[in-house]
Amino acid sequence: PKLARPRAPSNCPPMKRKRNPSLETANSRPGRSKGGDEGGISREKEKEEKLRFSRVAMENKGPGARSGFGFVQSGPNSLLVYGGVTPTGYIDSMFQLSIRANSPDKPHAPLRGIWSPVHSRGDMPAPRGYTSMVRVGQEVYLFGGISDSITFFNDLHVFSLKTHRWTLIKPLRKTAPKPCGRCGCLLKAVGRLLLVFGGLGKGYEYYNDTWAFDLSSRTWLPLHNTNPTHIDLDSECIPTPRR
Repeated sequence: PKLARPRAPSNCPPMKRKRNPSLETANSRPGRSKGGDEGGISREKEKEEKLRFSRVAMENKGPGARSGFGFVQSGPNSLLVYGGVTPTGYIDSMFQLSIRANSPDKPHAPLRGIWSPVHSRGDMPAPRGYTSMVRVGQEVYLFGGISDSITFFNDLHVFSLKTHRWTLIKPLRKTAPKPCGRCGCLLKAVGRLLLVFGGLGKGYEYYNDTWAFDLSSRTWLPLHNTNPTHIDLDSECIPTPRR
């Protein structure tokens, strides 16, 4: 679908912050010359190498081309990819990418990965794209998204990493307020709360509302977008509607 042009962000100056030493190289630090501590320079180079991007060599054919898919880390060296948009429409397939660690004798060899389809069951989500996912322990939560019929979802599903079963989570009170359907929103877990912020919804409207879902009481809670009183910020620094 054709998306609306986002609004320009408000002019919020960056807050004061300390220098981040992890972003400095050995030669950029004050008081350090090229002929100084060679051991320190070596350690800095090692840190830089760890932060570099590198292409993962795939051992098999993975998912077909797609965009707008959801993804979440499912283990120390693996992640799940769900749904998305293809040239033929929205899909609901799920794959796991596992990264194989290098052997100790070849620490700088290219990383290798292997794709495997995930066969799930239960209350599987409808095909969709631009959904949001977050992991809590051995469970992955999925919220929102958009479908072929330009339907914006506000359903919440949970996927068990142990049993590979989907479960639709229904609020205890059907008449209680809940976030409207949306895609491309932020989904984060804080303790037993799932936080939802922003997104794009019906009429291609951008949102900046915030909601919390209590996993213990299965209740949606609207949160007011206000600035903390102990931080001196202009009211315009409340995030603008976005996707």
